[in-house]
Amino acid sequence: MAQYAPGQLIDRYQLANLIARGGMGEVWKAWDNELHVDVALKRVNLADPDATADDWAEAVARARVEARIGARLRRHPNVVTVFDVVTEADGMPWLVMDYVEGRTLLDQLKTNGPLHEDEAAKIAGAMLDALQAAHAAGIMHRDIKPGNVLLGVEGSVFLSDFGIAKRLTDTSMTVTGKILASFEYAAPERIEPTLGDPDGTAADLFSLGVTLYEAVEGISPFRQDPPSFLTTINAICTKPHPPMTRAKRLAPLINQLLAKNPADRPGIDEARTLLVGKGQDRTEKAEPQPPPP
Repeated sequence: MAQYAPGQLIDRYQLANLIARGGMGEVWKAWDNELHVDVALKRVNLADPDATADDWAEAVARARVEARIGARLRRHPNVVTVFDVVTEADGMPWLVMDYVEGRTLLDQLKTNGPLHEDEAAKIAGAMLDALQAAHAAGIMHRDIKPGNVLLGVEGSVFLSDFGIAKRLTDTSMTVTGKILASFEYAAPERIEPTLGDPDGTAADLFSLGVTLYEAVEGISPFRQDPPSFLTTINAICTKPHPPMTRAKRLAPLINQLLAKNPADRPGIDEARTLLVGKGQDRTEKAEPQPPPP
């Protein structure tokens, strides 16, 4: 894979500085020489030396799907806008996106620790709005986590990285035997499909619950010590999440989003009701009733 540096041109876009790098790719701040505005350029990462031609084709397909999905949701105020997709000589596409001045929720948590419940509630509302728009368009995000929540400097909140999203009616992007999402944020049914529909909208809501739990408590509820893939997925599928001490009014919402059974999770409208404190936490045990006379 080619190495890139500040000042280099990608089509009409001049790279400025590297913003982020992760398993799914790297994101650069760049300058649009045609429109004279800042943009963000995302390049798919396929640095595996053993990558096959099928791996390359799959990565390219994911990037193009992300571009199409981002374009469909481009008018939503809580979704990062995708403007264009350009391809370099090596055949790998770059997504051209709106540049958001700010940081990810993950960086915020690493720097400043857990959020106050009011800050987390604002993020929850923005994510529910973004998911409602995506689900209404028949799109599952499938990788909601703190690293994909962007916090703008002016207080705006965005959902980013639809790189492994899929249409609810599309099976062409299913990768047999792989869990593409960050596994500690994945819903139980995505790990063990017998527990429910792995591509249902409830799976996104579970991942949102994990993200909000981490936002207020400071740690992912299913992260194990020492960290292990097998112990983590076992905790996701079989163990209750640890009780919350900082969530306060967000606890009923988070508790229900983290229900193991997808049918027990709230829909987006019910989640909004819980968010404003008007819903009932169905995970709480009912008070025992006295026997009839």
